Amino acid sequence: MESTSFITKRHSTGKGVPVAAVLVLAGASWASAPSQPPPPAEIAPRTVRLVVQVTGMRNDKGRIAATLFDQEKGFPGDDSRAVARQISPVKDRSATLRFDGLKAGSYALALLHDENTNSKMDTNLFGFPREGYGASNNPRPSRRGPRFTEARFVVSGAGEEQAIQVKVVYLRLGDIVR
Repeated sequence: MESTSFITKRHSTGKGVPVAAVLVLAGASWASAPSQPPPPAEIAPRTVRLVVQVTGMRNDKGRIAATLFDQEKGFPGDDSRAVARQISPVKDRSATLRFDGLKAGSYALALLHDENTNSKMDTNLFGFPREGYGASNNPRPSRRGPRFTEARFVVSGAGEEQAIQVKVVYLRLGDIVR
């Protein structure tokens, strides 16, 4: 009987065939076989740029600070729950903000005309805003902040860009009495 350093398998002819050689040949034929196409990669969700045109400022002082929310919780005042924030200077009593990379879904936007650039809404003695503010869908001013449901709009994801317009309002005494 022949001896070899490879593990052998006996065929009916009685001659030993090294198993390692069989494995090498099997591997070579497997490697040369036509490969299957890789599975399709997960298709990244389409994103949209939201362009917000802000109008109605009473002057060109300061800046517009905007926060974008995708849920009711935190809207409109808790910036830590916002999905995006933008700041834009005011020019000719208007401003343009851009939010890139938004996925399709429901959003609401809140904004402040921060005239003195102190990064907060200034209020009067009674707690009413002294600076302009606004929200998507331009809800009517009231004694409370806008609700998410009033400001909600849909980003469809159908195009590359979607635009909305927001008008800044300034609370007047008549608005408080309503």
